Amino acid sequence: MIYILWHWQEFFVSFFPILSVLGSIVVFLCSVFYFIEVLQSDNILTFYKSLNFYISAAIFIWWLIITPIVFYDNYSAYEVDVYVRDWDYIELRKLIYLSANIFMYSTFTFALIFCKPQLKND
Repeated sequence: MIYILWHWQEFFVSFFPILSVLGSIVVFLCSVFYFIEVLQSDNILTFYKSLNFYISAAIFIWWLIITPIVFYDNYSAYEVDVYVRDWDYIELRKLIYLSANIFMYSTFTFALIFCKPQLKND
């Protein structure tokens, strides 16, 4: 929020890569903390049955693939009266996003179909 307030004039005309990078750091840390928690508990014996494991692993891998693309978004940025764009990069970016999304959502689908729900012991 501080970064947006500091660069208020650019908020509506440009993309802030720092927001995507900070978001990926938060997702990365949450995934790592979850994996550490699983490693330190008895759930390590049955982690492959957990829906949470597959969701956190898929999101972790998705963010590792997508985050570096943010640094190269200048190649696909639109500028007024400039018609030179790197169409090869745009097609590659589209293919990477499509592949990463298919991987992530197919992992979610697999996990939702084959993982048993966890029962709460009250």
